[in-house]
Amino acid sequence: MRGTVRHLLLAAAALAAALAAAIPAAPALRAQARPGGLSPEQVQQRWDLERELESLAAIERKVMVPMRDGKRMAADIYRPKDASRRYPTIFVRTPYNFNFWDVRNGVPRAMTAERDAVKRGYAYVVMNERGHFFSEGNYDILGPPLTDGYDAIKWITSQPWSNGKVAMWGGSYAGFNQWVTLKEFPPHLATIVPAASACPGVDFPAFNNIFASYEMQWLTYTSGATPNLKLFEDASFWIGRFRERYLQHRPFKELDAIVEKIVGDAAK
Repeated sequence: MRGTVRHLLLAAAALAAALAAAIPAAPALRAQARPGGLSPEQVQQRWDLERELESLAAIERKVMVPMRDGKRMAADIYRPKDASRRYPTIFVRTPYNFNFWDVRNGVPRAMTAERDAVKRGYAYVVMNERGHFFSEGNYDILGPPLTDGYDAIKWITSQPWSNGKVAMWGGSYAGFNQWVTLKEFPPHLATIVPAASACPGVDFPAFNNIFASYEMQWLTYTSGATPNLKLFEDASFWIGRFRERYLQHRPFKELDAIVEKIVGDAAK
């Protein structure tokens, strides 16, 4: 049984990665990665999309959803305006910034997924992992509690607009935490749609028993309440530090010394 599950996980991850690689990044999303990178046409498209979403959806932002330990996770909720019906929910959990406002460009972010979900008769809920942005508590990628997904789904399906069915979707980390949630067997989770998800013990933090130094760079980006984007994007810093430790034949377990030095220098 374990072997079958493992092969299914690997096959799903491979297929998702292939699909993700085959789909080019949307121009608006590429532009969002650069300060002031949107053209006037793209800015207008963002505003048009936000206005369309407002016309279609009942919108609740920064809703604080309680977990079993009393901590509250921040979520944005988009659902069809017709309150006489109940709706299935598409649910996404992420450590990244899902704020509707694109601070870099001074316009709403691209809300295509939310708009498309509502147009097709779904509620759409996106939630920050604990310890990120407005979500309370401390973040630990593999540590307790691993029950937040279960508790979030239980809360979603207790709302008067829910029909009791939830589907999770997302890629990379948002794919990984679908498997984390699934293993808790929430009764209202109808399906998961993970893409290119990390699989601890298979490709994270090592693949074919070769550790990836990038994990330290990524953890530096995601471990704070807000992302340290400047440090994360400093390629020369990371390449230099990784090369330095490689030439010194330092073990992978000491890789966090890079971050310890950064914190120490900042405290001086």
